[in-house]
Amino acid sequence: MVRQVGIAGAVDEITEVEELSRQTLADVRAAVSGYREVTLAGELACGRELLRAAGIRRGCHRRRTPSGLNGWSCSGGSCGRD
Repeated sequence: MVRQVGIAGAVDEITEVEELSRQTLADVRAAVSGYREVTLAGELACGRELLRAAGIRRGCHRRRTPSGLNGWSCSGGSCGRD
């Protein structure tokens, strides 16, 4: 059923469509914003999982550096296939 509306009614309806479209776009952006976030911890976890899936073992140990910052040390000697 098509409603007979004047110019003012058409403007109101298209304004409502615009508001709904903007809100939907904002909702979609909020939902996917976390997917693009890249962190060092996430990349290391992904790398470990890929190596594990390929059957490759590698010894990585978290240690304190002389400056007091946390660092990583990976020993190549413990690298091998399961």
